[in-house]
Amino acid sequence: MTTVIAPAELLDDESCAPELIEPADAIEVDSDDEATDPGEAPAKILLEGIDPAELIFTRNVRKAELTPDFVGSIKEHGLLQPIIATPYEGGVAIILGNRRAKGSIEANRTVDVIVRNDLSAEEARIIAQLVENMHREDMRESEIADAYAQLSIELGLDADQIAARVAQDPKKVRASIALSAMPETARSAVDEGALTLEDAELIAEFEGDPKAYKRLLDTIERGGKLSWAIKNERAKAVKAVQRRETTQALKAAGVRMVGEPYGFGWGGSKEVGLEDLADADGVVLTPENHKSCGGHAAFFNENVQGDIKARWLCRDPHQYGHTVLLRSYSFRSPAEEEAKAAAEQANRERKEALAIAQEVRHEYIQQLCRSKKVPKGMTRKVLAMRRSSWSTSTSGRCAEGDDPEGARDAVFAGG
Repeated sequence: MTTVIAPAELLDDESCAPELIEPADAIEVDSDDEATDPGEAPAKILLEGIDPAELIFTRNVRKAELTPDFVGSIKEHGLLQPIIATPYEGGVAIILGNRRAKGSIEANRTVDVIVRNDLSAEEARIIAQLVENMHREDMRESEIADAYAQLSIELGLDADQIAARVAQDPKKVRASIALSAMPETARSAVDEGALTLEDAELIAEFEGDPKAYKRLLDTIERGGKLSWAIKNERAKAVKAVQRRETTQALKAAGVRMVGEPYGFGWGGSKEVGLEDLADADGVVLTPENHKSCGGHAAFFNENVQGDIKARWLCRDPHQYGHTVLLRSYSFRSPAEEEAKAAAEQANRERKEALAIAQEVRHEYIQQLCRSKKVPKGMTRKVLAMRRSSWSTSTSGRCAEGDDPEGARDAVFAGG
C-alpha cells in the first residue's frame, strides 16, 4: 500500500541539511506498535513507492558519495532496503539511507520508506547513523570522529556515554573526539592509515603548546618518526617546567638570569664560569662566595642532557678583580682590542722605518766606497756595519764565514 506524504525540498549539500530536533507534535506510541489511544499513530509506518526527491535530506555522519556501479545497480534492481525516516516539519526526513536515496534519484527509481517516530531526536539520529555506517570500510575515521564530537560538544554526551550507545571502547571514543579538532594533515593521515587514533590522541596532548603542536604536525607531513618526536617534545616540556620553576626560585633569591653568552663554551666571551675564576687570595669562586659580586649571574645551558640546571658565572671578571684560570680564555675588552691594534700598528711602522733607514744607509756607503778617496778607517767600519746586518740572517753568516774577502767585495759592489 502506498502512502502519500507532503513534498519536501531536496538538499544537495548534506552539510547544509537540517539537524533534527524533538518536534513539539512528536507521536507517542507503545512498544507493541499498537496505538493505545485512538489519536495515537503507530511507531512505524511503511511508505511504498515514494519519490526520493520528496524526502528531506539531513546531515549524515558519512559522505554520500555515489559511484556509477552503485547507481547502475539501483537502476536495474531497484532499492532492496527501505529508507529509514522520521516525521519532520510536515514531511519525512531521512535518518538512515541518504546515499541510497540520492542513488535512487540518479537512477530515477522510487523507494520504500519506514517512518519511525522514535528516531526524531538529533542524538538518536546520529547514533543510528553511526551504528549503521561505522563498521563499513568506506567510512573514514575522521567522519566517525566528527560524529562523536557532535554528540559530545553539541549534545553534551561524554565519552563513556557515547561509547555505551555505540558499543565502542571509551578510550577509542576519546581519541576520536581529539582527532575531530585536529588539522586536516592529521585527519588525512589517520584516514589513510599513516597515523593511528592513539597517535592522534598523543598529539592532542600538546594542543596547549602551539609550537610543539605544529612541530608534531610537520613531522607527520614529512613522514618522520612520530614516536621519537613525541618523546622529544615531552622532554622539552619537562625542561620548560624545570626552567620556569628554577628561574622563579633564583629571581626570588636576587640572582640575575641571563642568556648563554656567545663564545662561553670555548673561552671567547667576557663572562666566565665561577669554577674558572679565583679571588684576590687565589680561592676558586662558588655561588656562595661570589653572590655579593656585582657580576653575579646564572644562565641555563640548553644543550646538556638530562635535567636542566643553572650555570653560574661572573659577567665581567676583570672589572670585579677576579683572576681567570681558564687557559683557553681569549676574550679582550674593546679597550684591550684597541690597545692591541695600536701596538701592532706601531710595530709595523717601526719595521717600515728601519727598512727605509737601512736602505738609505746602504746607498750612502756605496756612494762613499765608489769615491776616489776613501776616508781612513772607513773600510773597517763598513765591514763591521755589514757584519752586524748580515749576522741576523743565515745567508749572511754563511757568506762571511766561507769567504770573508768575498763578503768585503760584496760591500763595495753594493751586494
